This record gives sequence, structure tokens and C-alpha cells, in this order.
Amino acid sequence: MKHTTSSMQALAFNFASGLRDAYNTLDTAHAQWKASDDVSKAAFKAEWQLGYVMGRLNCDTVKAARILGQKRAERSYEAELAVNAAGKDFSYNIKREGSKAKGKARHDKAQSIEVPADVLAAAVRLVKLCAEYEGAATLLATAVATAKAAK
Repeated sequence: MKHTTSSMQALAFNFASGLRDAYNTLDTAHAQWKASDDVSKAAFKAEWQLGYVMGRLNCDTVKAARILGQKRAERSYEAELAVNAAGKDFSYNIKREGSKAKGKARHDKAQSIEVPADVLAAAVRLVKLCAEYEGAATLLATAVATAKAAK
């Protein structure tokens, strides 16, 4: 049976292409936001929130507007998450003004883990065994998951 990775590659390609397009669109929206007056900015944010809630909850305009019009205590848990995320994503992606949150420095934990020699030898043998398969990464991940489940 031939293993293939084309579906995963297509998924990753489409995902990355969508992100690239979204980032380009967000840059344009940010420029429009900066050039707007206060009234336009309020309308801009309201339109963003309405569309965001519609997309996040997969609902129509009427339901999203009703959710946005409700008080926090009146919303369902999912609706509250969507409204909060709409505000945070608007601030991050459109306003881009002085975020107080500081990101954590990325640290590759794999670099700081000391691997015992017998585990390293087993991993090397497994990689060599998987090398003959086109879907080696998937096969390796499946083998590890199966081994963990067998514990």
C-alpha cells in the first residue's frame, strides 16, 4: 500500500495561502482604521464584531446582533467567548496600538532535553525503517501514538 502526504500538503498549502491573504487584507483594514475619524472607527469596530460573531458562531446577522446587544450575563458561554475574541482580535489585528501584553520568548524545549543513548538508538532505527515509506512522518507519528496507547 502506497502512503501519500499530498492531502496534508494541500491542507498546509491552503491554510498558509489563506493566512497570507488574511494578513494582506488586515494590513489594508489597519490603514483604513488609522485614517478614519472617531465616528468611522466606532462603525468599523461594530461591523468587525458583527462579522466576527457571525463567523465564529456560524449564525446570521440577526442572531449575531442580538448576541452583541445582550449583557454579559445574558450570553451563553460560547457567545461570550466569541464576543471577547472579537474585541481582542480587533485590537490586535486592526488597531495595533500599544498592546500591553508581552509575548513569551520561544524556547525549543527539545534542544534542552538530554536523550538517553538507548532511546536515541531506537529513534534512529525507527527513522531508518520509516525512510522507505513516502508517508514516513505520518507512519512515525502513528507508531509513537500506538506505543503510548499500548502502555
